[in-house]
Amino acid sequence: MENPNNNWKIISALPISLSIGTALIYLIYQLNNLGLFLGVLAGLALWLATWRFSAWHWQKPVWPKLTAKHWYWLIVYLITWSWAITCLWQARSSDAIISPWLIVSGWFFVAWIATFVTALIMAWHNHPLFKLILILEYLLAFSVVAIIYKLGYGFDPFVHQAAVDYIVKHGAVNPKTFYYSGQYGLETLLTKLGLSLVLIDTWLLPLSSALLLPLAILEAGKKIFHESTVIRLLPLALLILPYSFLIVTTPQNLAYLLALVAIATALGATVKTDWYFIWLLTGLALLLQPIAGLPLLCLLSAWRLRQLNWKNKDIGYGLLLAANAVGLPLVFMLLEVEPVSWKMLLKGLFIWDWPKLVLPHQNNWLLNIIYSLGNNYTWILLILVVIGSYLIFKNGYHRARSLYGLASLHSSALLIAYGLTRGLNFNYLIDYERNNYSSRLLVMAVIISLPTILISFYELLKRAYAITKNPDRQYLFFGALTLLVTCSLYLAYPRQDDYASSGGRAVSASDIEAVKLVAADSGNDPYVVLANQQTSAAALRLYGFAHYYNDLFYYPLPTGGLLYSYFLKMNELPSRATAENAMQTAGVNRLYYIVNRYWWQSDNLNTLATVSADYHFTAQNGEATIFVYLNKASK
Repeated sequence: MENPNNNWKIISALPISLSIGTALIYLIYQLNNLGLFLGVLAGLALWLATWRFSAWHWQKPVWPKLTAKHWYWLIVYLITWSWAITCLWQARSSDAIISPWLIVSGWFFVAWIATFVTALIMAWHNHPLFKLILILEYLLAFSVVAIIYKLGYGFDPFVHQAAVDYIVKHGAVNPKTFYYSGQYGLETLLTKLGLSLVLIDTWLLPLSSALLLPLAILEAGKKIFHESTVIRLLPLALLILPYSFLIVTTPQNLAYLLALVAIATALGATVKTDWYFIWLLTGLALLLQPIAGLPLLCLLSAWRLRQLNWKNKDIGYGLLLAANAVGLPLVFMLLEVEPVSWKMLLKGLFIWDWPKLVLPHQNNWLLNIIYSLGNNYTWILLILVVIGSYLIFKNGYHRARSLYGLASLHSSALLIAYGLTRGLNFNYLIDYERNNYSSRLLVMAVIISLPTILISFYELLKRAYAITKNPDRQYLFFGALTLLVTCSLYLAYPRQDDYASSGGRAVSASDIEAVKLVAADSGNDPYVVLANQQTSAAALRLYGFAHYYNDLFYYPLPTGGLLYSYFLKMNELPSRATAENAMQTAGVNRLYYIVNRYWWQSDNLNTLATVSADYHFTAQNGEATIFVYLNKASK
């Protein structure tokens, strides 16, 4: 087994340490210039200490000697990769798109397939620059919406960017929260250094995922497995699995990434010094989102406890397991505003909605293949865990065997935690975070099952590799793997086809212009706006948390709040009475109601609102119509 190159750990430990340092200073003080200075000092001290105690040795990068064949495949890969990136760049849009696949040229998938096949060939022949190729392949897979969506994708990133922007200007957002601080600290530091906050936030997760995840998996594979060609194919094959949580930067998604990297690193840890980096990853995961960090901490503590000579290990194992099974549910119960029904908790624990085996049968054969994979991901993951469990004990993976036992127990504990939390309302959370909050425990249960999933993939690939000595069989193997990975790429992003419609639209240029026109029209008068979530996100991008009236944000956020209820009423029947009630609730005399052209009932709403409003104007050549309502006292 070759000595691992720890340069990637040394480099990645620096921003991780800075994130922890700035987060801790933020929690106990604030991130003004002094706070950032103290945070950087704390982060640098943590980084140097981790480097020192991990006994890492920096290996001077050496450009490998490349033969003509090596150069040929490198150039082919870079050309096809650049072609794929160009296809994405040419599709960049500021329209209210539903899916990137509706506007991306079909040539992108041709370029993607060519890129992936080239990467497979380079892995097969052990190209000297294969690690670089692996990083680029992961980056391409994770970057579709980061490139195409000019104004940003999703909703959560707009909220977090507004929070960081406020911290940059004021030092802190009150009330402070323990969670999120791991992301806010680093982004505040980089923004203060002159980088674009939007650019940082857009690329933080895709870049981090591409740099950390494949290298961690590759290193773990080299320490556990033996067939070198299959080890190199392993990170590429894992792109078959769902990875939509690695494409958009949020604290939760960053914590998922760190959990994956920490578990992969722990799986290949051979000496105690490897654990300093693992604890560093775990610490940041806790500061990002405890719902991911706490289960990770319990699992890794159990793994580490196994290596210690302590006679009361069983007590420690039991406490850590109980913490994962009931610890988070108990915390959630204590935070609930309304009394918790034990009947609902037990119902969630014992009554499960098992996934159905779905076999698509539409006329489109390609979509049938894609959704045969996508609709059955749950069953596929369960089968991989079962296969991995069997192979661990059959094939004697001594390093993984004990880790698997603990991982499977903690994964099962998280399933219990998920069952207990399904009956909770999470009414202490803002509305947009309540939906499927308990399902995050399911994601962590799958992440904690990484050891068995890795072994399943390795053994399946090894068997496929063993029967592909014949070139014709190699083509079949490469073709099947490429098809599955391409299907997974399609499934990872929003879709609108015969099987699925993602529904949500992107923040568009018309949203941005509408927000600007409203601000200009209002002058210095206080006002509220009734608009959809995309327009509200545009307001956060432009003006942050600019105005609050009677503790209400001036745009209808969060959804489920009072202003949003008035927005829904206006969408049913635009009326002056509803507008005046909303103005009275907020204590203002001016209200704007924004109707987007892409709404199916927009023509009818425009007709009705024109009658009841004082006046109206349009944005982006009629893509949005803004209706203005004034209280009589202000006329």
